[in-house]
Amino acid sequence: MNRTRVTLAVAGTVAAAVLLSACSGSGSNSATFDPKVTTEVAAATTAVPALTWNLPAGEPTTLDPALSALESNSTVVSNLCESLQTQTASGKVQPGLANSIDQTDPTTYVIHLRSGVKFWDGTVMTAEDVVYSIQRVLDPKTGSSWAGWADAGTTATVTGADEVTVKTNTPNALVRNYFSTPAFAVVQKAYAEKAGAKFGTATGGVMCTGPYKVQTWSSGSNIVLVRNDAWWNNSHQPLVDKATFTFTTDASAQVAALRSGSVDGQFSVPVSGFSSLSAQGTMLFNDSYAMEFLAVINLKGPLVDVKTREALQKSVDYAGIARSIYKGTADPLRFIVGPATWGYGKEVYQAAYDKLPAAKRDLDAAKSALKASSYTGQTITIAYAVGNDEETKMATVIADSANGIGLKVSLKPLQPADYVALYSSPDARKGIDAFVSAGYLDFPEPVQYLQYWTAGSYYNFAEYANAKYDAAIQAALAQFDDTQRAQDAAGAQAVIAADYVNIPLVSQYVNVYYSKKLAGLVPAPSYLYASWLTSLGGK
Repeated sequence: MNRTRVTLAVAGTVAAAVLLSACSGSGSNSATFDPKVTTEVAAATTAVPALTWNLPAGEPTTLDPALSALESNSTVVSNLCESLQTQTASGKVQPGLANSIDQTDPTTYVIHLRSGVKFWDGTVMTAEDVVYSIQRVLDPKTGSSWAGWADAGTTATVTGADEVTVKTNTPNALVRNYFSTPAFAVVQKAYAEKAGAKFGTATGGVMCTGPYKVQTWSSGSNIVLVRNDAWWNNSHQPLVDKATFTFTTDASAQVAALRSGSVDGQFSVPVSGFSSLSAQGTMLFNDSYAMEFLAVINLKGPLVDVKTREALQKSVDYAGIARSIYKGTADPLRFIVGPATWGYGKEVYQAAYDKLPAAKRDLDAAKSALKASSYTGQTITIAYAVGNDEETKMATVIADSANGIGLKVSLKPLQPADYVALYSSPDARKGIDAFVSAGYLDFPEPVQYLQYWTAGSYYNFAEYANAKYDAAIQAALAQFDDTQRAQDAAGAQAVIAADYVNIPLVSQYVNVYYSKKLAGLVPAPSYLYASWLTSLGGK
């Protein structure tokens, strides 16, 4: 999914001369930063009466789990509303509101619910609540992006006191992964129906089963969560009594608040704060399922020739971007889905990945590809969001390198609202050939992202059409054997990579900072889907 990470703040563009100096490696101290990459930390042991946590992407638009595909929304909702299964920090799937889920045939999933689970108001969760929640996500009127897991004709029905059966119309190996995402988060039917259009808002509220519940939501100021003392999970009770979420989007103000101690922690800390915060508190990093790439959205303009797109790819200074812009907290990518996303079939994916063009600048090869292309000097317009400092810098560096080999690149800075519109409006994409895009996977399954470039896909903005690619993806989706699915996906990867439909850039590590008084939290992609507050506490 393309999770929008654009903040509401407006950052100024950075002078090209400054960026070139930074990426040259001379005079830059960025390479001296040594990120602490970890998959485990000491567990928290003591209670914490209250903490303050900042949401760098700004105030949530809603706390409705069906509409949680925005970073701020998900960071809060993951502590409120639970799904049928849950993801651990290591990416392992464990039981959640369902004790188990049996796949009885390629299109049927029988869900055995945990009995006795209560909503915050004390009422017991029922199979009817679960079916309602699933159907609500699938209802086009809800407008949930999580509906994408299902095909036409998918049904969810109550088949027992604590049993729900989900049936898809066609076999899809990805379905089982979605049970631990908001696609299957459970809300109380009676509450949601009564709240209507206000459900999830500051005035309408939500009603879920999770370890925290909303105490107050003061629009424009903060959201306060308090511990749910009646949470069903007795083996993992929260140590934090109250968490206040603030909405500071300015990078400098975020770092200042964290350094002063007025804010105790934050995910997605600005690169500018890495060094100072590492010296003050706990600044941790981990591999992520995220990627930055140059999304080509016009295959009929100046980038119509595959050799032109190849020249653009080979001109990118991957090492400079990873080292100077991200201070070594990002890995250059040969393909839009990299090694961290290989949840199975690792040997198959690695072998295919190694055959792809290296993620490094090769100016001689770039010039050779350009000479072999039909490019005649047309302007290539690349858009980026001015609210993201790293993407602003990347766009500038990419443009300068491309111009240096003979391409003519013009940058188009977009305000946050205009940038977000690129994902939903064909009119907003007019006149733009490519844009710097941030994407991510909801779970370690490359096929989830690769399907976005099949014919007719919502995210296939360039209308890329390759029958061989589509066939490989369809085969992968219908393949439940992990090794065979990896082989199908690798075949699709080779096809689209050779067409240079997207220019992969880097995968930035997920990061988190919290003050010295706190402990227990591992940075991991799962913070968007499972309660991370339950890991935090005092030392």
